[in-house]
Amino acid sequence: MGCCNSSLSQQGHSDQEAPLLNVDERHATQTLVRYTQRTQYSSSMMNNHDEVTLDQALSAVSVLCYSNELSMKRSASLFYLNLIKEEGFRATRETLKPLMNLLTCDDLEVLRPATIALGNLAATDSRNKTLIVELQGLRLLTNLLINPSSDILCNVCGCFTNLSSSDENKSRIVECGALPFLVALCSFPDVRVVRNACGTLLNLSQHRPNCQHLIRAGCLTVFITLLSSDDPDTVKYASAALSNLAVIPDYRREMLQYIHPLLTGLVHCIKGSAFALQPSLPHIQTQAALALLNLASDDIYQLRIANAGAIPYLLKILQQDTPTLTLASVALLRNLSIHPDNEAELVRGNCIPLLLGLIEKTLDQLEDHPANVTGAIRNFFDLICHCVSCLRNISTSDQNREAFLESRGVEIFRRIFLLPPRVNIPDLVLCETAAAVAILSLTGTVREELLLAHTKGPAGPSAGLETSTLFLLTEMLSSGKPDLVANCAAAIGNLAPSPTCQRQLRVLWPQVSTYFLNLLLSEKSSSLHIAIWTLSEFSSKSDIKDLITSDQRIYNKIVELSKIQPPPLASEGDDAYYEQYLLNEVYRFTTTIMENLATP
Repeated sequence: MGCCNSSLSQQGHSDQEAPLLNVDERHATQTLVRYTQRTQYSSSMMNNHDEVTLDQALSAVSVLCYSNELSMKRSASLFYLNLIKEEGFRATRETLKPLMNLLTCDDLEVLRPATIALGNLAATDSRNKTLIVELQGLRLLTNLLINPSSDILCNVCGCFTNLSSSDENKSRIVECGALPFLVALCSFPDVRVVRNACGTLLNLSQHRPNCQHLIRAGCLTVFITLLSSDDPDTVKYASAALSNLAVIPDYRREMLQYIHPLLTGLVHCIKGSAFALQPSLPHIQTQAALALLNLASDDIYQLRIANAGAIPYLLKILQQDTPTLTLASVALLRNLSIHPDNEAELVRGNCIPLLLGLIEKTLDQLEDHPANVTGAIRNFFDLICHCVSCLRNISTSDQNREAFLESRGVEIFRRIFLLPPRVNIPDLVLCETAAAVAILSLTGTVREELLLAHTKGPAGPSAGLETSTLFLLTEMLSSGKPDLVANCAAAIGNLAPSPTCQRQLRVLWPQVSTYFLNLLLSEKSSSLHIAIWTLSEFSSKSDIKDLITSDQRIYNKIVELSKIQPPPLASEGDDAYYEQYLLNEVYRFTTTIMENLATP
């Protein structure tokens, strides 16, 4: 990430007196001259005794690094920068010590190549990072953060950026006292310095214990200000750092005092007009979307982000071919859809067909070319999961559920359930889809479409029902995954008012009854609750309530539960409240079932 790219030039000495060198320095100079000639002429033009190895050249540079003559230090610094590029160079404590000594010099012509060399070494090898730190490199670099030269500051901040990519160094950089200087340099006039300083702060923000130090050092206002920078990399780093801080609830609350400039800046990044022609634009938009996603974990941000104008830009992104950005945008839309006041804007923006189109496109890729998406398969499933969750959140009205139906939503959801085994669909995707079906089933037309069965299956009791959502939900009841089973049971309960469902239930009852009995025997009150609720839905339908009495095990368990007096409710908010609430609901539903069964 760090960039050390100050310009270099050889310093001539034609108008100066020749430096006074001791014997070792004269020998070192001659060695380096011969080494340079070796690289300029073929070995056939030189005698064997004239050949100089890389190790000999490094030893010669080491001598000059400790010279009292400034011109020698300058030459040594330039030579060192060139030598580390040589094939076969390997950093050791012995080869790095002279470079560290150069960092104590206050001459710009010494520091410029020396800091570039150090930054390059820190970027190439984790072992180099360790050696630099062991040789007091952090302290020496921190001392240089007050240097007045833009070139030196750019290089030093680049060194810090590269060193801070190591987890071990993230705390050490804070401990060495560099943080306040790095924060101050984020307002430096030279954009190169700002970019590298912000890049270092981004790396530091990836280590959670550092976040409190960043907050105390005033980084929130710094990052928010940098969102309007003209430099795309700086904007990307600032957005990513804000995203890291927004993971922590306490810091999200801290950000509330800056909510207007914070959200305005991030939404402007997602809009992307400032960097419309830059290849880095999708990366900037992705980091801004991730920052807003983390903020939208809290309901107060969900509405404010929408009010800041984010939704139209996010929906526009869904129509582009930018997979990583699309995934971040869908995840953010999912969080925004949690707030009921955002539902209308999402629906007006054609969110429903856009999300369904994304799911369908992803399913095509999974079904047709599963071998080609292995590396990105988790992202594919995450995308489907976020889309389904968002659709569930905005399907609170008959009108929106009808829009889902008109956009071929039922057909697309059925494809999720029917993905071939080789795709190995995660339980979480099935769980979210079943939960969405439970909500969608509240509308009669959607319910009937879900229950359509048009595949001719093999002969058997359930032949022809293989594409019915009821059949697919019944199959998933056997998963043994509590959340998936609960959502499937809830969906079956909401499908129950349909005469089609009631006819299919009679066919599938042997399988369904087994799974419901398992739920009734579960020690988890949540499983017991969903089973009793679903059975109460069955008991209210005259055409299928006899199914309950036809299974003596289920009927006896309901009778048993109806005789158990529920515990008194604890105070709301008490740890025991939810458990006691569910048990009270179980008692209420079992009473309802017994009353319904007693009614002719």
